[in-house]
Amino acid sequence: MAYAPPRHGFRTFVIVWAAQSLSVIGSGMTGFALNVYLAQVLYPAPDQKAELALAFTALNLGIHHPLCVRWPARGCLADRHDRNRS
Repeated sequence: MAYAPPRHGFRTFVIVWAAQSLSVIGSGMTGFALNVYLAQVLYPAPDQKAELALAFTALNLGIHHPLCVRWPARGCLADRHDRNRS
């Protein structure tokens, strides 16, 4: 049986790619806005630099640590999954 590509395969790819791109851009803008909020609203005083540094660290670890932990694990699971099964 020969391979037949899906009817709207590229169109579906472009839709999923565009949605994912918007999601990544929105997440980046949210992370940036939270950092600005911390610096301008919660800890604006010069004597609050230690608290601001701790808040930046906690926020950015909270955002990036799950990504760094989940992505390799998901990649291992994807590699173990049999894609040829129908």
